[in-house]
Amino acid sequence: QQPLNTAWMIGDRHHDVEGAIRHNLRCIGVTWGYGTPDELCKAGAAAIAHQPQDLLSILQTHAVN
Repeated sequence: QQPLNTAWMIGDRHHDVEGAIRHNLRCIGVTWGYGTPDELCKAGAAAIAHQPQDLLSILQTHAVN
């Protein structure tokens, strides 16, 4: 398996997460769109953001060195 890309996909539906994974990207699921946290987790989101301010801390926590 190829190493993860350093880019991230941010999406609000399961197909966003699935597409990111298919293209070797990690995905942050966001709950201010149409999808639910459960849908995003089941699809394989690396993290869930409940508000835009969460994105920075998620990216810092999951930083690739």
